[in-house]
Amino acid sequence: MLTGDFNNTLVTYIQDENIEGANKTLMTELANILLKDKNDFVDMLNESGVEADLSMSNAQLIELFIDNTDNKELLIGASLLAQHHNQKSGFDGESEVSDDNVKSGVAVMNSYFNDVIPDEEYSYIAPFLIGPIIKGAQKILNKKLSNRDKQKVGAGYSALAERQMREQVALKRKLEAERKQRELEQKKAKAKLNTAIIIGSGVVLTIIVGAIIYVKRR
Repeated sequence: MLTGDFNNTLVTYIQDENIEGANKTLMTELANILLKDKNDFVDMLNESGVEADLSMSNAQLIELFIDNTDNKELLIGASLLAQHHNQKSGFDGESEVSDDNVKSGVAVMNSYFNDVIPDEEYSYIAPFLIGPIIKGAQKILNKKLSNRDKQKVGAGYSALAERQMREQVALKRKLEAERKQRELEQKKAKAKLNTAIIIGSGVVLTIIVGAIIYVKRR
């Protein structure tokens, strides 16, 4: 997977007609948002007509999202959420959401999950993106149709997307745990050093006092 800015990565995959890579980029970003702003993720589901609440585990919310990717409103909400968390500053200094990238994200997910090849309905997408999305969607569909059990293949793609989201959540948790462990070790080392300095200072002070007493007694 490419690394770097979310939108640059998304657009690069689209221009390469790589819908699978573009969709994985979206799933990874949505998983990151779920970890950072669970409330936003839950709101996105609810506003799309999918009942969810904060008491649900991350795994449950991911499964709920994947199970409802045939819901066009959910795809729009998910793409909008990803863009909302990746706003860029415009010429006036105000943050703005990329309308083209919102629409492209919807087209990517609709192609990946629902085998929808964009047509004139998607003519509002930037010309430099719609062509690659159509070609990439055709490649995805042809790959699925090459297998006789189309339903099984479609389920496999959904399972892969769910696994990608779960893996991203697990990775972020692991990195956060490692960061906290490093901080704890640094605090312990600092405390140990401070203790050593205090003890050392006490020893030096004792020697000095002893020397002064010895001199006075003489």
